[in-house]
Amino acid sequence: MENHKICKVGDFTGDLKPIINEVDGASVAVYRFQDRYYAFVNQCPHQGGPTCEGIVLPKIQYEIFEGGSFRESISSVQYNIVCPWHGVEFDLKTGQCLADKRLRLKQYDVVLDGEDVTILK
Repeated sequence: MENHKICKVGDFTGDLKPIINEVDGASVAVYRFQDRYYAFVNQCPHQGGPTCEGIVLPKIQYEIFEGGSFRESISSVQYNIVCPWHGVEFDLKTGQCLADKRLRLKQYDVVLDGEDVTILK
């Protein structure tokens, strides 16, 4: 496995805003969230869309009570990448599709080398 530099730590303008770069002919996105880094191939396993060019939203959870009432809560720790083509959502930390567990974004390990953000490929 080789390290491929994607960007510098200082290139991030904020959490949840990916930096997308090309590595060996593939588009790769790196996200920073709560001082951790996550990298994925920018291609949706659903129909090939540019997943990482979509928005990132917090997970919305519902607790349903007897009688049909419910409570909605918005997570502060789990976020989802939403593919701009069809709205398919993927967990930001794992790349796992929420709607279809057979689908997952291809993920790379991220290594910080000084100020360089690199992926292992």
